[in-house]
Amino acid sequence: MDKLLKRSQNFIKREDDLIRDNFGTILEIHEQDENDIKIISEDAYIVDRKIPKEIEEYFFFDGALLGKYFQDTSSLKIKNTIFEISQLNLIENMEKNFDTLIKNYNNRLKKIAPKLGIASEKITHYEDKINEKEKELDDSKIKVKDADEQIKKIENELIDKNYKDITESVKERKKIEKQLGTLKSNITLLKASRNKLILDTYPVLLSYDILLSFLEKIEDSRRKHFIPPEYTKNFIKDLLEEKRCICGVSLETNENSRTELEKILNQTPDITDKAGDISRASAKVENLISEIRSFKSELKEIKLKLRNNEKEYDEKLERDRNIATMLRSNPEEDIKNLTIMRDDYLNIRQQFNRKIGSLENEILHIKNDKKEWEQQKNKEAKWTIEAETLENKINFIKNSKKIIKEMSTELSSEIHDKIQKLTKEKFIKIIWKEDEFINIEINKNYEIAIVNKLGEHESPGDLSDGEKLCLGLCFMSALHNISGFDLPIIMDTPLGNLDKDIRQNIARFLPDFIGEKQCVLLVTGTEYTDDFRDIICDNVGKEYLIKWENSDEGKESKVILNG
Repeated sequence: MDKLLKRSQNFIKREDDLIRDNFGTILEIHEQDENDIKIISEDAYIVDRKIPKEIEEYFFFDGALLGKYFQDTSSLKIKNTIFEISQLNLIENMEKNFDTLIKNYNNRLKKIAPKLGIASEKITHYEDKINEKEKELDDSKIKVKDADEQIKKIENELIDKNYKDITESVKERKKIEKQLGTLKSNITLLKASRNKLILDTYPVLLSYDILLSFLEKIEDSRRKHFIPPEYTKNFIKDLLEEKRCICGVSLETNENSRTELEKILNQTPDITDKAGDISRASAKVENLISEIRSFKSELKEIKLKLRNNEKEYDEKLERDRNIATMLRSNPEEDIKNLTIMRDDYLNIRQQFNRKIGSLENEILHIKNDKKEWEQQKNKEAKWTIEAETLENKINFIKNSKKIIKEMSTELSSEIHDKIQKLTKEKFIKIIWKEDEFINIEINKNYEIAIVNKLGEHESPGDLSDGEKLCLGLCFMSALHNISGFDLPIIMDTPLGNLDKDIRQNIARFLPDFIGEKQCVLLVTGTEYTDDFRDIICDNVGKEYLIKWENSDEGKESKVILNG
């Protein structure tokens, strides 16, 4: 179905002048359906869909610049552009609208029920902070993974140099760094154990004298047979109240027995009634005293282990630095540069590992703050019907936002996987060096690595000019494939100075690359050779020639239908 964009401007004639009618600008979309032509009313939608702003470079390919695309364009810009092309920004706009609604409802809730409104606003604030920090955390983990991959790649390159001393040094360094990781974990655990032992025992240490005094009093009571008692004070009271001794004698008629029992009652301390509780408390105090007495030996043992681990860590770290210095001072320039690059990636890994630890702690604290406000909110029992309605709306929007976020994550992953799959398929097909490359890997930040037949990872900068152009073309084609726009592809001088084999491969596979979309090739005579034309001709709708002619007014070009 063909569409025609028509734009017109009306003028008003007054005497000899033409005056532009500011309200006379008309934009119409004419759609032809077989023999009928109709004007589409929703022209703004059609224009936005057909002519995307700010991403035209992904629909108009400049062959002269395509080979430099990956060296001139940052992965962040590529990622953001993919976000725009795939129209995932629409989901982001929805999230922003949800945030605005939640803010408005919280403001209304504060007016109706101030305490509830403030609590709800705080909870929303902490939820947003958690989402922000978790995104940073995911990005940091990707950076660590990428750094690990680069370190591994460089180590393999160093080993492949086949210098015995270099190979042994690289392997030793790998082993040492693994040991350093284990030692660092041990040191962290030992420090945590030491701190826990001190914190747990410190209150008991302060009470040591009191606890000893308690045990001494208990021991004195034992010597006096109050603990465990032969009888309790309450037991004697019960006998006197019942007026009968356990031997069967009536205390009403036997005055001597009664007097003797009353004497025993007065001599029996109150402690006998609490003997069971005191015995249990005594056992606990004895355990605490035992802990205090073993504290010194336990702390000494932990300190010894910590000191040994720290000493071993320092020794291995020193050895690792010596190996690095030796490699960096190697007369072979590439070995020196690879070592420097490896150390740079090692620093990046350490930097982001520290950031991961910091972010995890931040998220934990923010979640605790959020929990406190949730508890405070639950204590507020004064719910009016209007306040409850607003709260339900806020919760509904938050649940919707959560679903939208999950959908965005899923779609982002699907788009990434599709771009990686399409780029790989197209590049492996189009490249003229058979079996030279076996895979294309694109990480979540859209940094590209090309895997060669040896399993080595190459960056786009490692490729030849022709290979770079092919990779750029395949990547752009994949982006166009996942775009939500209906634009044709326009390629300006896409073949450049490519060899004959790759030029023929492009002619052979280009129709498959673009699918059902229209493609306009702007080519020079040296590019559009007979062999290229013979392969692609069945898929060519029309050919035009641009001819330059001289006239009295100067040089002008004419577009002429060929054939």
